[in-house]
Amino acid sequence: MERREKVYVGIDINDRYAMISYYKLNMDEPETVSTIAGSEYYQIPTLLAKRKALGQWYYGDEARKM
Repeated sequence: MERREKVYVGIDINDRYAMISYYKLNMDEPETVSTIAGSEYYQIPTLLAKRKALGQWYYGDEARKM
């Protein structure tokens, strides 16, 4: 039987940004996810767009340009 590790996820969302954090039982404190590796920029734009012809998704500034 495969044993799976439990992960707790928290999402803080408003009309402009979202922040996502997660916690595993072996961690001292939750970790917040950054969209830029190595960065401490945690705000994820909640603006989302999709191009029908290509099926591609865009978020943030790229979605705003669409």
